[in-house]
Amino acid sequence: MGGSIGWFIPAIADWVLTLPIVPMEKLILLIASFNSLWVSIVATVIGIIVGVLLTFIIFDESLEVAISYKNLHLKLRDKIDIIEKKDISAIYMENKQLIIFGQSSDELDREVIETKEDTVPEAFNHYQYPWNEKDPFDSQYQRWVLGHPDFPENINALLYAREHALKENKKKNTKYLREDLAKLGVIIRNERNGQYARLAKVANHEN
Repeated sequence: MGGSIGWFIPAIADWVLTLPIVPMEKLILLIASFNSLWVSIVATVIGIIVGVLLTFIIFDESLEVAISYKNLHLKLRDKIDIIEKKDISAIYMENKQLIIFGQSSDELDREVIETKEDTVPEAFNHYQYPWNEKDPFDSQYQRWVLGHPDFPENINALLYAREHALKENKKKNTKYLREDLAKLGVIIRNERNGQYARLAKVANHEN
């Protein structure tokens, strides 16, 4: 894609100059003034390099999954997790995230996986994992509000901090707080009107 865009840069520059308002007009005029063939060649090479770098970045941020009949090997950057098949109760995908639940309905893993969505269920079904088309615990989530009576004070505090991070679009903080809550047996779903949460069976038993 980067190479294709680069090759058509001269034509794109000529088209941009026909617009009523031209952003970065001096730069566009400069590009249009050069020999179109050489501009295309150079821009194509640059586009390919940028495309390759972006591909590496995307895959570095994406979950790698190795599936066997016995367990899953999950690799994200330098972190490697192994989840035994017997410890898994359900697997499904939501917004490109692969979500794995344990036998206590707790969340074992949740990460973005960059692959064709139809190949994911095929792979898990082939190795006889408990694949689901949607969250099997969908009916158990509650809309969280400040001071929710069904959640302990420490969990309400973390959910409040996460809602604040969501409003400020602090994605890293939001992710870390989700992970902290998962360790406490709290599973979260984001909806347009806020956070929906449920307690895993293990958390309910402890309470």
